[in-house]
Amino acid sequence: MAPKLDSSLFERIGDGIFVLDRLWTYVYVNAAGARLVGRSVDELVGRVVWEVFPEAVGSAFERNFRYAADNQELVEFEDYFPPLDRWYAIRVFPSADGLTIVLRDSSARHVADRALEALLAQSRREQRLAAVLAETNEAVFRATSPQELFDAAVRIAVDHGGFVMSWIGILDPGTGDIAHVASAGEGADEYLAVARVTSRDGPYGRGVAGLALRSGAPMCSNDILEDDNMAPWRGPAARVGYRSSGAFPLIVGGDVAGLMSVYAAEPRYFDTEEISLVRRLAANVSYGWESLLREAALRDSEVARRTEQRFREVLSAAPTAILGVGGHRCVEFANGEAGRLFARPSARLVGERVDALLHPIADGPGIEGLITELETDPRPITETTQLCGRRGDDSAFPAEVAVSRVGGEAQGGLVLVSVHDLSERLELEAARRLRALEAERERADRLDSLGKLAGGVAHDFNNLLGIILNYTTLLERHLDDAQVRSDLNKIRVAAQRGAELTRQLLTFARRDPATPKPIDVNESVRSVAAMLDRGLGPGVELVLQLAAEPLVAVIDRQQLDQVILNLVLNARDAMPGGGRVLVSTAPASAAAGRAAGPPHGETVEIRVSDTGFGMTPEVAARAFEPFFTTKPRGQGTGLGLAAVYGIVERSGGRATIDSTPAIGTTVTVELPRCDTDAQPGPPAPPLSTPVSGREECVLLVEDDEDLREATKRILRGAGFRVLDADDGIAALEVFAANREVISVVLSDVIMPRMRGDELARVLGTRAPELRVVLMTGHDSGEVPLSEPVLRKPVDEERLVRALREVLDA
Repeated sequence: MAPKLDSSLFERIGDGIFVLDRLWTYVYVNAAGARLVGRSVDELVGRVVWEVFPEAVGSAFERNFRYAADNQELVEFEDYFPPLDRWYAIRVFPSADGLTIVLRDSSARHVADRALEALLAQSRREQRLAAVLAETNEAVFRATSPQELFDAAVRIAVDHGGFVMSWIGILDPGTGDIAHVASAGEGADEYLAVARVTSRDGPYGRGVAGLALRSGAPMCSNDILEDDNMAPWRGPAARVGYRSSGAFPLIVGGDVAGLMSVYAAEPRYFDTEEISLVRRLAANVSYGWESLLREAALRDSEVARRTEQRFREVLSAAPTAILGVGGHRCVEFANGEAGRLFARPSARLVGERVDALLHPIADGPGIEGLITELETDPRPITETTQLCGRRGDDSAFPAEVAVSRVGGEAQGGLVLVSVHDLSERLELEAARRLRALEAERERADRLDSLGKLAGGVAHDFNNLLGIILNYTTLLERHLDDAQVRSDLNKIRVAAQRGAELTRQLLTFARRDPATPKPIDVNESVRSVAAMLDRGLGPGVELVLQLAAEPLVAVIDRQQLDQVILNLVLNARDAMPGGGRVLVSTAPASAAAGRAAGPPHGETVEIRVSDTGFGMTPEVAARAFEPFFTTKPRGQGTGLGLAAVYGIVERSGGRATIDSTPAIGTTVTVELPRCDTDAQPGPPAPPLSTPVSGREECVLLVEDDEDLREATKRILRGAGFRVLDADDGIAALEVFAANREVISVVLSDVIMPRMRGDELARVLGTRAPELRVVLMTGHDSGEVPLSEPVLRKPVDEERLVRALREVLDA
C-alpha cells in the first residue's frame, strides 16, 4: 500500500517530488515535479516510470533507483537526461513501500560551468599571444645585435609560442641559399645539419621556405609527411618528430633578408590564429633587425640621439598598438597602430591618462595596478591581463594588454603598454566551437537514425530466420539421406550466420538484450588475448599493457569480450603485411562538458592501437556506421565497429577513433568505472544435458503464421501438447477455455492488439502461479525483467530447455 502523503506540503515547495511503489509505478507527483520532467501529473500517476521514460532504461537513473530500492540506502547523484536536455540533482529515499525521489533542475549551473571553462581557455590562448608579442617587443628593445635578437626570437617561439622548434636564417642574395644563424627547441641540431634551404626554384626551393623567400609571404605545410613539396625534408622531420612547418620571411628595407621557421609535432597545426601569431613575431623581428642595422650605420653619431631615434622608429612601425606611459600615468608616446585601434589621431592620445583608455573588467586588476607592480619589481618582468579598451567614439572592445619596462633614462623611464584587440579572435573562436558542435550533433543524429532502421530490419529478419531454422530441424527428423542432411546443415549454418549479423545490428541499435554486471576489464582483455594467442596470423604481434590496479566496469561480460575481440581483429585486418597491436588499459577522469556527452567522473579506458595503413578523416568519421567498410568485397560486413559503438554507448561510455594514414589507428573506449569493491560476475554456466517435454500443455502465442506452425511442430516433437493463438487477445480467450490444462505460456513480444509483455501482466493477475516465457526479435526496453526472455531466432534446444527450466522450477 502506498504511504499516505500530506500533498499540500509537497505542493508548496519548488523541488520535484515523486513517489514510486515497489512496482515502479508513480503514486504521487507534485506540480513542480511534473513541470521539471515536461509531463502533466495525470500523464505520470498510475504509470510505470520505465514506460513513461523508456530512455532511462539502462541509464544512471535506473541503476541508482534500483540500488536504493535493493539496498534500502539513501542515494544522491547528479546526471544529464538527453531526451529533456537537462541536468538533474537527485536524492532517492527508499522505504518498504517503494521510493521517494526529490529532483532539482541543475542545468543552469552546468551551462555556467561550460561557459566559464570556454572563457578560461580563450583567456589562456590570448595570454599566450600577448606573452609572445610582449616578449618580442622586449627583445627588440633590449637586443644590442642582430644575433642577440635572433637568439631571443627563436627562444620566444619555443618557450612562449608553444612550437617544438624554431630557426632563423639569413639569405645570401648572390647564391640564394639560407645560412642558419639561430635555433631553439627539440631536434634542432639534428634537423638543421641536413635540412638545406634555398630561394632558387628546385627540389630544395619548392618547400614552404623556398616559396616564402620568393613570394615574401608566409607559407605553411600542415603535414610534412604527406606534402610532396616537402619531400627533401620528410626523412629528417620524421626522425625528430616534426609534422607541421611554417616559414615567415623577414623583411628589411622592403626586401626579403632572411627567414624565420617554426615547427609543430602535430599535423594540421597552422590555422589562422597560429599564422597571425608568427606573422606578428616575424614582423617584430624584421623591424628590430632593420632598426639594429640602421643603428649600426649611424654608430658614429651621438649615442643618446641614436638610441632615442631607434626607440621611436621601432615603436612607430610596430604592427602592435603601443603606448609609452610616463611616471604620472599619462601617455607620452603612441604609435600609428595605437591611433587606429583607439579611433583617434596618435597625437591626441598623448597627454591622456592611460586608465581613461583601458578599464578593468568587473573586479579584475586595472592598468595602474599592473604598472605599479612592474615599477616596484627589480626583475625584467612583463605583466599581462585582459582589460576593456575605450575608443574615441566611446565604443568598447576586449583588449589583451602586456605591460613591460623599456629601460633606463635614455628612453625617458617609460613603461611600454602593448594593446591587442580580441574582438575578431573571440568571434572566430565562437564560430569554430559552434561548427564543431553542429557537426557532432549531425553525426549523432545520423547514427541514431541508422540504429532505428537497423533494429526494425533485424526484428523482422529474426522471424524469417526462425522459420528457416525450425523447418530445417523438422526436415532432418524425416530424412536419412546423408547428402540431404549435409545440405540441410549448410542451410542451418547460413541461417545462424544471419542470426549473428542481426545480433550485431541489434547491438548497434542498442536493442540487443544484455546483462550488465561488474566486470574486471583487465581479466576480460587477458581472456580474449589468450583466445587469440597465435591466431592473429604471421607477423602480427599482440602486446598488452594493463593497469596494475583492478579496473571494474558495469557491462555485459560477453559484450565486453565482443568489443575487445572486434577491435583487435579490426586492427589485425588493417595490417595485411604484419605489425603490432597494442591493447592497454588505464584509469582516467572523464572531462565534463564535451559535445558528445561523455561519461562523468572516473572512467576505465581501453585503447587498441595498430601500426596499419590508417584512415583519412573522412573515413574515420563514418567508421562506426553499420555496413560501412573499406575492406574488399567478401572480407568484411561493416558491422564490427558498429557493434562496438552500440555496446559502448548503451553501457554509458564513449568510443572515439584517432587515425593517421600510413601511421596507424587508435580506438579508445571509455566506460564508467564502478567501485573496485564490486565483485565481478561469475562466468555463464555450461549447458546441461538434453531435455524434453512430459506431455505438459503449452499455450503458443505468435502472430507470424509460418513461424507459429513451425514452433508448434517443434514443441510437439519434443513431447509437449500445444494450443496456439495469433495475438494476446486471442490467447486470453484460449486460456479462459483451457485454464486447467495449460502449464506454461510461450509468447512473442511484438504483436498486434496486445503485446506479449502486456499479456504476461494480465495473466499474472488472473493466474499468479502460471509462468510465461517471452520471445522477441529485439528488446523494446519495456519487457518486464521478472519474466524469462528468449532472443529470436530460437533453436529447438534453447526453446525446450527454457520451457523445461520454467516448468521444473
